[in-house]
Amino acid sequence: MAVVDGCRATLAGSHSPAFEAAVRQDEHNAYAWLQLGLCQAANEKEMAAIAALQRAVREDPSGAEASLVRLPAVAAKGLRSDPA
Repeated sequence: MAVVDGCRATLAGSHSPAFEAAVRQDEHNAYAWLQLGLCQAANEKEMAAIAALQRAVREDPSGAEASLVRLPAVAAKGLRSDPA
């Protein structure tokens, strides 16, 4: 339910807290981590975005979308692009 709330909040423009709640509710939800990372990147919180997107990749290694989305944030900070 928290992910649905996060999606609704994204449409309303207040998305990050909803996805933060979603990952607290289910810390293994790769989709919620991905969405949280996207929200943080949109809010120019690069380090938090990278951490959330890395977590999305750890939770679902086949989730290529998270890996690809993470690259601009990594490049912006001049960090390594491999999740660790």
